[in-house]
Amino acid sequence: TAGSCAAPPMRSLISTAGSVTWSPPKSAALRRWRRWQTFAGRAAPMADPTLSYPERVVARTVVNRIAAARGLPAPWPDAGVELPDWLARADVTAWGVVELGVMRLRIADPRQRAQHGQVYTPPEVVDFQVRSALQQAGIDRLAGDPRPLERITIHDPFTGCGIYLVHAARYLTTWALGLAQVEAPPEVPDWARRAVTAQVMSESIYGSDLDETAIDIARAVCWLEIDGIRPITFMDDNIAVCDTFADQLPSGLAKRWPIAARRRP
Repeated sequence: TAGSCAAPPMRSLISTAGSVTWSPPKSAALRRWRRWQTFAGRAAPMADPTLSYPERVVARTVVNRIAAARGLPAPWPDAGVELPDWLARADVTAWGVVELGVMRLRIADPRQRAQHGQVYTPPEVVDFQVRSALQQAGIDRLAGDPRPLERITIHDPFTGCGIYLVHAARYLTTWALGLAQVEAPPEVPDWARRAVTAQVMSESIYGSDLDETAIDIARAVCWLEIDGIRPITFMDDNIAVCDTFADQLPSGLAKRWPIAARRRP
């Protein structure tokens, strides 16, 4: 999948000692998901015919614009192409994983969207699923562990533009700050939250997808989430182009799950 995308609501995502399989969302969340699907179909019904450059270069150019709007260095300084009017005129200052997901689907070839089943999963559904999965996994039992993040492994095998990864990282960041017995999350300094989020991502968050452009965006949204305090490449070993159905894993994840990485002859 790609975009702010993820396969619809039934998926495996988290493993601590084993794995947890998503349950279908509650009916209210499912209704919101369907309404979002309707909106997404209107927002991005077809590929942009005015696109003059490869999708991956366009996506990197947009991420560079977001970085510039936030006063960050361009993560991909070699990427700078003319954008179609609707992108060139957009105020991208506050753009994140949702907006970049909409953009990804709009610039995607419609045949690729149909072939790969590229769809939206709205943030409300993602938040519900992530919270439910992590609570069901019982991560609180790791509270006394000196290095709890090494025991938590979250892998989205159809990561798209990384919306599940970002929401999981946010949840784990708040949880980790709570373990550190710092003040309530609203009082945590921004620099401390960014540093903890970067650590959570590098130690516990993994994603894979067949879509190179979506993988670039997923890496970028993780980088934007921490305001660029690490290089854009800091998640390269964790988020990678892989074929989940061929038992391929990002290299960072393969080190944690060596048996899974070698399962296929």
